[in-house]
Amino acid sequence: VVPEVLKRDSRARRFGIDCASELRWHAKDPGGDYKQRLVLKNVSNSVIKFKFVLPETSFFFMKFPDLVTLSPGMAASVDVSFRPIKKEVYDDVIEFITSNGSFFIRVVATLKEQGLKVQEYLDFGFATVREESTKTFVLTNVGEVDSP
Repeated sequence: VVPEVLKRDSRARRFGIDCASELRWHAKDPGGDYKQRLVLKNVSNSVIKFKFVLPETSFFFMKFPDLVTLSPGMAASVDVSFRPIKKEVYDDVIEFITSNGSFFIRVVATLKEQGLKVQEYLDFGFATVREESTKTFVLTNVGEVDSP
């Protein structure tokens, strides 16, 4: 069961922390180490203490979770590394635990997308039953993957 990831404004109202709802890596090669920084800002009027739980999968890496204390208006950053071993989609969450409860930030890695575009309609005109009709049309590769 994938935990619910709150929208940014909902999370800020409920927990007093403003941050991105997800970290996304796109089309990364296996064997690399790709880092992103998650910045968490206290947008409340009180001091907030939180800690986080490491992602369950072993493809997303973070330093050991320490207790973080944020005064109003202050921000802290957490580095998240992604180390793929195969070209596939990876999806996980980081759980942040506060005195007001827990919230989740999604960490996801996606692959290059395939896509083709063809005109919306092909008009063959009048054709006789059981007779072959031909029509030339344009097929365009609009994806991120090169065609052979």
